[in-house]
This record gives sequence, structure tokens and C-alpha cells, in this order.
Amino acid sequence: MLRHHFQRMLKWPPFKTIWPQPPAIDRLQELNSKTLFIIAQNDSADHYLIADHFRKVPKVKFIEIADADHIMVTLTHPEELYREINAFMEE
Repeated sequence: MLRHHFQRMLKWPPFKTIWPQPPAIDRLQELNSKTLFIIAQNDSADHYLIADHFRKVPKVKFIEIADADHIMVTLTHPEELYREINAFMEE
């Protein structure tokens, strides 16, 4: 049965990935909704590069959580994270 499945799978036509043009990263300034960007103080350099791209968003608010890292911020700083998200939602 498994062999039959793989044989059928190999006959399927390949699918084509369709990427939006221009890329979404080049259209961030078109976002009209309020956006909250949360970053941890000890986040990776890549996440700070992403944050730089999001500075194009007209209604963006940046929050940096001190002494936190990207993976564990929900576990190590839940109260602060809750306060920031709650305050943003109430605005």
C-alpha cells in the first residue's frame, strides 16, 4: 500500500509556488491597521532587521521587553506582555 501511494505521488504534477509581486516586505507601508510589534531585548539580530522593515508601517507601535529573549518571553515576562498587549488593544 505504501509503495502504491509513493508511485502515485511521483506521478502527480509538480505545483508552482506563486509569490506576490511586489514582495510583501516591499508593501508594508500599505498596512492601514494599527500594528503592535513586540521584540525582546535579547532577540536575535535577524529579528531586529525585521523590526527595521516594520518601521515602514504607518500605525506601528514598538514594544521592547527588557531582559527577555524571543523564545521564552511568554513564560518569563507574562505580566508585562499582558499589560502591553492589553493597553494596545484598549487604545
